[in-house]
Order: sequence, then C-alpha cells, then structure tokens
Amino acid sequence: MFCNMTVDLAEWLADQKIDYVVGDALEGYNPIHDVTRMMLNTAIAMTRRRKGLAIQNFRFSLIENPANDRSSASQPEIKLTLSEAEFEIKKKAINDYHQLKLESSQAISKFGINAFRTERFEAETAAHSGRNMISPYYERYGEQCVESGKYKHVLRQKEHLNPLYESLDELMTQSAFVT
Repeated sequence: MFCNMTVDLAEWLADQKIDYVVGDALEGYNPIHDVTRMMLNTAIAMTRRRKGLAIQNFRFSLIENPANDRSSASQPEIKLTLSEAEFEIKKKAINDYHQLKLESSQAISKFGINAFRTERFEAETAAHSGRNMISPYYERYGEQCVESGKYKHVLRQKEHLNPLYESLDELMTQSAFVT
C-alpha cells in the first residue's frame, strides 16, 4: 500500500512537473509524519532519477522553535515572514484544527504565538535518515501508553518502520516507472 502510494505520488510529481515540495521533517515525534516524509523523499528521488526533473525538496519542523534560524551554507532555507493578514489566517487555521489542539497549544505555550509568524523550510538532504534514530519520541510515548493500558503494543522503528523504509529503498532501485 505505501509503495503503491509512493509510485502514484512520483507519477503525479512528474506529470505536474512540480518544481519544489515542502513536507514535515523526519523527527521521530509522530511515526506517520516520518513515514510520509520517507515516502515523499522516495517519490522525489524516483522522479529525479527516472524523469530527470530537478525537484527541490524542503522540510519544516513540527517540534522545533519556528523562529530559530537553522540554515547554513551547506543547508539553505526558505524563510517567509507572514503579513498581518496571513498571520491572522494562520492563527485561525491553528485554532480551527481541533485534532491537533493539544499539540498546537503546547507549541504556542512553549515558543509564543509570534514564533509562528515566520515560516522556515530547510532543504532536505537525506533520503532515509530516520532509520537509525535512537529512541524516537513515539516509542517512549507508546511505552507510557502501554503501561497505562491505553495501547496494547508499542510501535517500534526497528520492527515496524525499518521494513517499510527498506521496501521504499528497493522501490527506488526498480527500473519501472510509467507515466
């Protein structure tokens, strides 16, 4: 399923002649965010290799302070400062997204609302850098949920995500890519 969706995404990127893509960073915080980042990296790599398209690949952090400058000469970033009108739209979107109310409230408490006035997109450099993450947050959180009885099992990077990452690696090496 994940590989099929990745091929579909690669085909769409090629068909639409996309110039750049922005997605969540691989941070070990939320496993589905990490999986989608890996799928995105694979789709972009496939499109670059098989179609010769120079798609730029950018990421943004969901857990770091958005006001902090993390750019370097070897890792450039795009920085956008929102106008008052744009910032009001963003704040409304944050408030209206009830599924992430806890996470957004925690981030605003931690960094302050003005930290979210700036959008920072860093160049993504590694296709599958999450494979060797030490103790991802989602594992520690899952362990707490198992202990409390909320979950029956902990989602583990080594057991559950790495096999998917290996399948995505294999997908990148296959020659078939039809659009």
